Formats: sequence, structure tokens, C-alpha cells
Amino acid sequence: MDGAHSGDILFGVDTSNPEAQLGDYKTDYNLRAVITYKGLGALPPQEATYYTYFNDADGNVLDGSQANYTIHFPAGGFPPAQAFWSYTIYNAERYLVQNPIDRYAIGDRNELIYNEDGSLDIYLSYKSPEEALVPNWLPIPNGKFDITARLYMPDPAFLASPSSWNDPKAVQVVTRK
Repeated sequence: MDGAHSGDILFGVDTSNPEAQLGDYKTDYNLRAVITYKGLGALPPQEATYYTYFNDADGNVLDGSQANYTIHFPAGGFPPAQAFWSYTIYNAERYLVQNPIDRYAIGDRNELIYNEDGSLDIYLSYKSPEEALVPNWLPIPNGKFDITARLYMPDPAFLASPSSWNDPKAVQVVTRK
């Protein structure tokens, strides 16, 4: 995979497209195979929308041995989900990342600490950040990884126009060698 994924296009299939018939494949065996490759299945867009990122905001392959990252949500710019949203980290082999706090996903069901202006920062790093940032820390491997964002019961306005939400990308904050 190694950075071959741009946005949500994987093996020629746009998995973020509401027209893609996720969860209702009929005879689209290529789509079914791609979704099986990415995970064990998918719900239809009205129930869940998925975004997978292999690159940071600058187009670099996500790599915990090279950098730490943040995902910044401006106030009012949170994922448009009526049920809940989450971000999950997977290693290069598409497995969850073992870590010292047993946290494999982070989202609105966690006890997150919001910034004074109502915005939110999620911290992605191999090593634990300072204690005050741990509630917003999602551990990453010391190597390549990807991020899957899940929006459960997406807002109807988002389903009608997915570009209405500006999904934030991971931004490198510390480059390590």
C-alpha cells in the first residue's frame, strides 16, 4: 500500500462515494473485494461513512518513526455524525496498534479535553505526550500506519453533499529522525 492510497481511492474504487453501494454490493465483486481488503465489511452510507488516510496533510506517508501528528477540529467543525464518530489507527499490516494505554480508537465518546475556543486537537504519537494531553492521545506505531475515521448515522446534509464537511488531515508537528 505504501502511500498508494490518495483520499479514499483504493484499487480504483472510491470508497467514500455515497453512490458506491457500500453494504449493498449486489454483483459489484470488485467493490466487495476492496472493502474486504480494508476491513471485514461496511455499512451502507446512511448508517456509516468511512474515511481512510495513508498520508498527512502535506501528502507524506503517515509514519510514526518519522513524525508526531495532530488532527485539529475547529469549533463547530466536528464530524457530522448523529450517533457518534471515531478515529482508529491501524499498522502497516492493518492490525490495531498495541499501546500502553490500551486505546485503539478515539472519538466523541471519550472524555476529551477541548480548547478554550471550542476546537479540539487529537495527538498522534508513538510515545506518550505530556500528562495534560493524554486524554486526547491516540497512540501510533513506530512505523507506517493509517487512520480510519468513522461517522455513524451521518447527518443527511452531509450525505447529500459530502464536501460540506472539511475533514481535517493529520498534520506533522514534530519530525523525528
